Amino acid sequence: MEAGSLSQGIRGHRMARGGFEAACWDLEARMAGLPLWKLIGGGARREIPCGVSIGIQDSVPQLIGKIGAEIEAGYQRIKMKIKPGWDVDVIRAVRREFPDVPLMADANSAYYASRW
Repeated sequence: MEAGSLSQGIRGHRMARGGFEAACWDLEARMAGLPLWKLIGGGARREIPCGVSIGIQDSVPQLIGKIGAEIEAGYQRIKMKIKPGWDVDVIRAVRREFPDVPLMADANSAYYASRW
């Protein structure tokens, strides 16, 4: 039986279904005595680009220092947290310092649409 049919009862919860499917793949790989990447035919790449999420810091220089340290550690993408008052100017400062690094901003629902 496949994971898709086993997870049909998990309706409306796509992340739960995804977690269940990942657990099934892990179980199948363990039962076969293989690493998961080998079971699903991976291995063509030696490196997978990854990023890091950086929380709101006490100051812009501290944020820039933290981003620099993460890039130096090998991270290739940066996701930085923002909130009202810690957004556009901060992103501009980061972009000036790191013009070529893929950058994302995540507000975790800190903004809302105004009501008319």
